[in-house]
Amino acid sequence: MSENLSCPYNKSRIISADKFICDSAKCGESNPSINEIQCPYNSEHFVKPSHYSHHIIKECEQRPSQHQINKIVECNQVKNEQKEEEKKTKTKEDKNHKNSLKKQEPYVSENIVSEIPTADPTPEHEMRISRNEVKKGEGFILHKVKITSKEEEAKEEEKRKQALEEEKKKVLEEERKKDCQSQIF
Repeated sequence: MSENLSCPYNKSRIISADKFICDSAKCGESNPSINEIQCPYNSEHFVKPSHYSHHIIKECEQRPSQHQINKIVECNQVKNEQKEEEKKTKTKEDKNHKNSLKKQEPYVSENIVSEIPTADPTPEHEMRISRNEVKKGEGFILHKVKITSKEEEAKEEEKRKQALEEEKKKVLEEERKKDCQSQIF
């Protein structure tokens, strides 16, 4: 069972601990004339403004110790310093990267090959050309050319046939296994 607490705004009202935070917030909104301040370390603590500083400094048990506060402050300072260092290094890297690209532009433009080398068909092999139109650049159309000999085509056909035969064998073996298993049961 949950513990029951009295409402800080209306002492005659009893609230279960599970609903305390929501109900106390609603009571605080409906009773603005009652001036009680909620403790920043424990939301169940409501204190009169005159006792607020005393409560925070001495009475509140959830208040972090000075040692814990110092650790938190140090961690925040270290994080801020790391962020500042990252910003400095990023800007330096960006500047260096931009400068290196400017230096490479003339070199890259000189070494780009603008013509595409093509193979000359020879009379020894009968060529088969498969045309796939590919748009490239500004309205130019290039054709992908696949050049194969009859010997290469024959080898590919044999490989395909062997692959099909192997698949058929596998299927037949699986069917035999299933038949055997069904006969056993």
